[in-house]
Amino acid sequence: MPKVLHPHITSNPAICGGSPCIAGTRFPVRAVVVYILRHGETPEELHAAFPHLSLAAIYDALACQRSCETPPSAII
Repeated sequence: MPKVLHPHITSNPAICGGSPCIAGTRFPVRAVVVYILRHGETPEELHAAFPHLSLAAIYDALACQRSCETPPSAII
């Protein structure tokens, strides 16, 4: 299976302990997963609550989590 690129996601050991984050922010991918899966928010509601996050970045965070080895149930 080819590796999926996530243009809105970065990982830097100096930011959030190296956890994948939305580029240009300190908003971790795991937080997107928690808001959407645990709190039941839609990506559009998350964008309204955090307008500095684009919808594309939110959807990319979900795709990144989906392609990563850690299952969402281990995060939430």
